[in-house]
Amino acid sequence: MDSQINEMYLKRLAIMEIKKMVSDRTILKHGVNLRKLHNHITSGQAENVGDLDWVNEPFEFIKDKVESMPGRKSQTLGMSAQQSYYFSILVAIRARNFKDYETVPLYAEIWNYIQGDFGKDLSKYKKSKDNVSLPDYDKVKELINDYQGHGDQLDLKLILKIYETYPFRLEVAELVFIPTMRAFNALKTKEGNFLVKSRNKYLFSFNNYKTGDTYGERRINITNKDLTLLLKDKTKEMVSGQELFPGLTRNNLSMKITNFFKERDLPDMSPTVMAKLIIQEAYRNMGPELKETQERLAKERGHSIQTQLEIYLIE
Repeated sequence: MDSQINEMYLKRLAIMEIKKMVSDRTILKHGVNLRKLHNHITSGQAENVGDLDWVNEPFEFIKDKVESMPGRKSQTLGMSAQQSYYFSILVAIRARNFKDYETVPLYAEIWNYIQGDFGKDLSKYKKSKDNVSLPDYDKVKELINDYQGHGDQLDLKLILKIYETYPFRLEVAELVFIPTMRAFNALKTKEGNFLVKSRNKYLFSFNNYKTGDTYGERRINITNKDLTLLLKDKTKEMVSGQELFPGLTRNNLSMKITNFFKERDLPDMSPTVMAKLIIQEAYRNMGPELKETQERLAKERGHSIQTQLEIYLIE
C-alpha cells in the first residue's frame, strides 16, 4: 500500500500538481491510517489500496466509522486525529482513481466537510485545547538546568536545552552535523536538517519540516552560550554527515522530553508545550521590538504570525 501511495505522489509531482515530493514519514502515516481504518471497518487486513472498497460507501457511514475509531489516550479519536484520517482517505481515493478521483462521491463530500463545518469546529477545538493552565516556565528551566546529563545522558541534556531555547517541532531528531560553512555550501542537496559549525559558532538549517514547502529553509543562528558549549562538547569528535542523535526518531524524541518531565511531576509536557511556554514568555517580556520578535518566533517555529497569535498566544 505504501508503494502505491508513493507512486501516486510521484505522478502528482510529474504533472507539477505538487512542487516537492512528500516525505517517507507522510507516506508511512497515510498507510498506517488506512490499514487501521480498514481493520476497524471490515475486521480484516488491507495489503493495497485496491482492498479499500469502503471508499464507495456513503459519507455518513465513513464519518461514523472515523468518529468511532479508538484513540491512543481516549475511547475515540480527537478532532486532529480525525482530520488526519480524512486526509488519508482522500489519498487512498486518489491512489485508486488517479485521473477520475473527483467522480468518487466520497472525495468531494470529505473535502467539503473538512473545509467547512469540521474545519471550523477543529479550529475552535484547538483554541479551547490550548486555553489551559501551563507549567511555570521558571520551574521548567530550573529542571533542565539542574539536570547534569553526564555520559550517555548528554544527548538528553542537549535536547532539553534546545527545546528550552527554541520553539521547534520534532525535526531536531534528524539533525546532521556539518563541520564547516564551506562544506555546507558545497552540499548538492539541502533537503534535510542540519547543524552547521561556522568557526566557533553554530547554526541550524531546517529544510525537512511540516511547513517546509511554504517557508523553505529556516536558518537560525545559535546565540545561547550554554547551548553552544553543549554543542561543542557533542561535536568535538564528530565527522561531516554524522547524525547528531543517531537512531533517534521524531516520536522517540517527543517521548524522551515527555518522560523527563513526567518523572519530575510535570505530566503532559511535550515539545509543543515547550514551544508555547517559550512564545508566551517572549510575549510577556515584549517591548517596542514587537514585530522583530514576532517574526523571529514564527521563523523558528516555521509558521505564520497569524498562526502564532491564534494558536500559541494564550491569555
